Amino acid sequence: MEAVYLVLNGIGLALDVLGFVLDLNFLLVSSMLAALTWMVTFFYNLPHTVLAGLLHLGRGAVLSTLAILESLARLIVGALQAAGALLRGCCSGLESLKVAGHLALHVATRGRELLQRGLLTMAASSQALLRQACDVCAIAMSLVAYVVNSLVNICLIGTQNLFALGLALWDSVMGPLWRVTDVLAAFFAHVSSSAVAMAILLWTPCQLVLELVASGTRLLATFMLANLLGLVLLGVVLAVTVTILHPDLAVRLAVRAAEQLHALPSYHRLRGDVARLSRLALSSESWRRVRSRSLQLASWSIGGGGGGGGGGAPGAPGAPQGGPRRGPPVRNRGHEQPPEPAPRFLLRPDEEAGTSRGAPVRGRERLNEEEPLPGHDPWQLLKEQEERKKCVICQDQSKTVLLLPCRHLCLCQGCTEILLRQPAYQRNCPLCRQGILQTLNVYL
Repeated sequence: MEAVYLVLNGIGLALDVLGFVLDLNFLLVSSMLAALTWMVTFFYNLPHTVLAGLLHLGRGAVLSTLAILESLARLIVGALQAAGALLRGCCSGLESLKVAGHLALHVATRGRELLQRGLLTMAASSQALLRQACDVCAIAMSLVAYVVNSLVNICLIGTQNLFALGLALWDSVMGPLWRVTDVLAAFFAHVSSSAVAMAILLWTPCQLVLELVASGTRLLATFMLANLLGLVLLGVVLAVTVTILHPDLAVRLAVRAAEQLHALPSYHRLRGDVARLSRLALSSESWRRVRSRSLQLASWSIGGGGGGGGGGAPGAPGAPQGGPRRGPPVRNRGHEQPPEPAPRFLLRPDEEAGTSRGAPVRGRERLNEEEPLPGHDPWQLLKEQEERKKCVICQDQSKTVLLLPCRHLCLCQGCTEILLRQPAYQRNCPLCRQGILQTLNVYL
């Protein structure tokens, strides 16, 4: 039997070594295939990546040149417009001065006439003189208002031209920077997509290996569970056969197993743990209460038996007259005596057994009543509801942004900001792929 046991151990060891060699061979082959696939993919995508980078670089250079030319043209046009506005302001000022000269000449002429007429008819035309003075004041006020309006218009036009010139300079300076930023963002997006594709390509062989290992483990577990009863019956038959045919061998095997068990350090640790647990259980307050109650019940049953048989042996030595008296048991704990137990502990053994048997039954019935159905687990429903509130991209933050015009509530604030930084043709809803025109924050 020992030879069979050694042969079986050797076969198991050989199978383990063979499995390890096969696993090592499969790991090496899969690693070589993955490395070869990665190299082929890298060399295959390298020209395309280089051409795309050069194309984006050339496009960025052309766009920056066009932006610089456009900014120069806008600068020249703004300067010409400012010069024209300045000339128009000068012309309007000269016209205002010309009008002022004409008005002054007219006022002088009318003043002279009025002076000539006033010297002759001063007393008779006082009312007409006052009216003419009012007309002169009105004309002077209109002239002053026209001059002030002209000056204000000149200042406003000059300020507008200065602001237009500053805006043109800002566009000419910041336009190429924004375009370069867009080109860099597109390049990094392409690089990140290539990295994601590479990661997916490298993960596929690992996933296949894990699925193969899982299927093999599942097959082995299914085979072992299906033949577990047969293996147990075979072991029982072999044990009975060996015990019947070779009882000495069975005894030696039992002694050998006991020696091996005693030689194991875990057995000694387990034995020490069991001893410590038993000491803790015996020294606990609940065990003391149970022990005192059992002693009380035992003294009660002994006292009841002595009372029933007191007439049969009245002259027993050491027995008090009138039958034995029942009393609570006394436990000496130093000089301390436990208090007298309450009357509710003095129950009959059959009633105590019924009570102790009924409590677990009622507890099990209560647990069965409170146990939820498998399809209506509140924790599972709560977990599914929390998962529905997560962002569809990062699966970490809650959905707080509503996309318009499709009205899908599916993104968090961080993912929305990242999506809106993309070019306009890539700003699509992740659910319906419709273009995003506006976003709306939703507070739940």
